[in-house]
Amino acid sequence: MQKIGVRVNEPLVNELYDNLEPHIKKKASVILLPAATSQGVVYAMDNRNGSAVPLDFSRMSDATCFDSNLKMHQVSKDVPRVDFINYGSKAKILVEKEAVNIIRYSQDFSQWLDFGTSHELSEDTILGMPAYKVTKAESGLYKWIYHPAINLGTDFSTSTYLKNIDTTSGLGYAVYTPVSATIKSRILFGNGEIVNYAVRFADNKPMVTAFTVTGNTGNSLRPVLSLDSINSTAVNTSLLISAMQTESSANPTSYIPTNGSQATRSKEYLSINLRQNARIEIKTTKQDIVIYREAGIFNVEELLNNEGILHLAIFYFSDEGYWNDILKTFINKVKEDGGIVDSSIFDSYLNLTEKERSKEIVLIPGAYKAGVIYAISFKDGEVGCVKLDFDRTTSATYFDSKLDMDIADRNIPRIDYGNYSNQAKILVEKEATNFAKSSDFSIKRLWGENATVDQIGINWFEFVKYAGRFVHNDTRASSIYQPFAHDSPNHADLVFSCFIKREDNEKPVLGISNILYDGATISPKKTYVHHHLRDNIYQVQAFDLTWNWVVGFSKNIQHSRNTLIATGFQFEYKDDVTSYIPTGNNQATRSAESLSINLDVDSKIYIRTTQNELNLYGAANTRFNIDECVSNDGILYMSVVPMQESDYTETARLNLFKHRVVSEGGVYNSVFEDVWS
Repeated sequence: MQKIGVRVNEPLVNELYDNLEPHIKKKASVILLPAATSQGVVYAMDNRNGSAVPLDFSRMSDATCFDSNLKMHQVSKDVPRVDFINYGSKAKILVEKEAVNIIRYSQDFSQWLDFGTSHELSEDTILGMPAYKVTKAESGLYKWIYHPAINLGTDFSTSTYLKNIDTTSGLGYAVYTPVSATIKSRILFGNGEIVNYAVRFADNKPMVTAFTVTGNTGNSLRPVLSLDSINSTAVNTSLLISAMQTESSANPTSYIPTNGSQATRSKEYLSINLRQNARIEIKTTKQDIVIYREAGIFNVEELLNNEGILHLAIFYFSDEGYWNDILKTFINKVKEDGGIVDSSIFDSYLNLTEKERSKEIVLIPGAYKAGVIYAISFKDGEVGCVKLDFDRTTSATYFDSKLDMDIADRNIPRIDYGNYSNQAKILVEKEATNFAKSSDFSIKRLWGENATVDQIGINWFEFVKYAGRFVHNDTRASSIYQPFAHDSPNHADLVFSCFIKREDNEKPVLGISNILYDGATISPKKTYVHHHLRDNIYQVQAFDLTWNWVVGFSKNIQHSRNTLIATGFQFEYKDDVTSYIPTGNNQATRSAESLSINLDVDSKIYIRTTQNELNLYGAANTRFNIDECVSNDGILYMSVVPMQESDYTETARLNLFKHRVVSEGGVYNSVFEDVWS
């Protein structure tokens, strides 16, 4: 790359390459690392010969970033940003959407106003940026420096860079109305350390990010920096401030300087022309992405949402022998039939052994349309697609490959990545009813004991919009309550699930301590954190809850000042926690799913799910109902092969007879097996 005039940080490149996973270093065709850029271009490396592979980059405005010395600087339009502070301290290529800083004087604090404070330009800087020294000039609580009134809208986030001069002073950020000084939202930061709730920034970096999401702020408010939101700070104590930003987004993005008016940072675009069909792996500061793209232009930014690329690897199928003509022909036949091909089909197929691929009929997640799931058939050298009949009379939720939640309409199969495991799977679930009304707290029914509880707006999984925010502000045990009710008496063996996130982003160590009924409690026999979904959000499940009427739940948390957010509550009957069923004023039911295949000959059927492996038999000229064998689970792989003469063992003959009797509407009694024996 140096031969074409591109500057490369060789020590950084070596370190980043050495830390890649072995399969990337060994098999990737192209590797992109945050190390080599020029105007309009981000350079990747051809992993076969070390030559430069350009990716097109554009941004219609200037933008800021932090260099490897942790100093902020501004780059011109179309210049990519390799950053070392935004979204984490690892080197990354920033890819951000358009954002507007509505603070008119983001760095010129001479335009800000004092209330019991004084401020002046400091000789010190914060991360290379000019800083102002703010000093408490009068005694008493709540003395602040504030920006002239602006229109903040209803949902916004604010970030700034602060540095304590006096390690005993308290820091706070707040939003006040210009007239009454009523606190709309306040974030507190602890003595001597800069914290965002309980999130502590490493290496004493003087950065603080205040997340503020409000329900209704009105039209004109003042962003305020208060010197003593926690305790009474002594007169003449000071702090440094630089680079204030307020924007309409759930989380702050990179700094946008302003000077007298709002300023906009344009959206960034990053693309590559794929020479062949490819498997692509992207690791960012927020997510791990595995996706498949056909040859042509691949727009990377379409997969990202204000984050940084740590590495990107392209695996061209022909380079590594990944591509398989059987799969390619199958996909073409599915599309000709009007079917949909999900990217999961590539990973599912390529991860099979040669023996598993060679079966006459192979079902894997990835090809479907309304009422149909497609399986690959390979017989006498001819590739085809077999249609399995699918049915579900209601809509249902699922997690896509990015672990965003979506709704599949009635009779649309679900290729899921979050329920039961993070593997791609075909969901097959029984009928289930969520007895918990207002499952996402959209209808506020909240109260707490030794705690504060608020209904807040969220955007979890790009689906769930409301949650309960629970702050444990007492040394005693505390609980959050959400009243639920169901109308059917004598329900036993209930299971419970919900989505939980701690605001300090630590893994929740929680127990669902009891279920409340008119002051009485019902203790679950088994409780555990099921698995991490994304963005430090976990699903918690509790089993074996028994009571006639379930009207609430409670949660204890042991450590004072911890905060958690909870939503997506579900009570179900019987043994399994199934996919999320949203509710409002009433309970809601997801209907059962049916999946079947017509068999022309006696067949051996193998099914691998997230929980089981099944070896089954199906009789010729019958319909084999897969849903009768798979219960609240996901199918990873299924094969169907004709039986050979040697396959007709006693067990096989008995199972074929049983299947034929049942398929023809007969009754099979297990007594027959005793007689048979």
